[in-house]
Amino acid sequence: MIQKPAHITRARAIILHEGKILLMHRRKPGIEYYALLGGKLEDGETPEQACVREVMEECGVTVRLVREYYRDQDVFEDIPNTHYLYLCDYVEGVPALGGEELLRNTPENYYAPMWLPIDQVASLTLMPPQHVPAILAAIKEYEDGRL
Repeated sequence: MIQKPAHITRARAIILHEGKILLMHRRKPGIEYYALLGGKLEDGETPEQACVREVMEECGVTVRLVREYYRDQDVFEDIPNTHYLYLCDYVEGVPALGGEELLRNTPENYYAPMWLPIDQVASLTLMPPQHVPAILAAIKEYEDGRL
C-alpha cells in the first residue's frame, strides 16, 4: 500500500516580463485552466530552490528569485499543503515543455508553458483559485511600477 505523505510543500513562480506572465496551460477531461509554474519540494530542498528548479525543469526558463510574495495552506486529497508563491525575474530561455510534464503530456492531459499578456489574466481560469488574488495583486504592482 502506498502511504500518503503527511504534508506537501509546493513552490510556484510569478514571472512577469515585458507585459506578460509565464503560465502553464493545462487541459484535462472536463477542465481547461492555467497555473503558475512550480511544484513539490524534493528532499532537503528549500522552497526557494524548488521554485527556481521547477521552472527550469518544466519549461527551460531561467529565473532569479526576488522574494516570497504569498503563502497559504489548504488540504487536497486529504493531505495538508503549504504553497509558497515567489516573485521571480525572468533571466533567459524560451518556454518549451520539459521534465515530468513532457512525459505526461497527452491530448487528454495537456501541458503547454506560455507567455500571456497580463491584461488577459483576469479572464482566464486560474488554478488553484485561492492564488488568483495574489497573482492579480502582483500584476497590479507590476503595472504600477512597484515591482
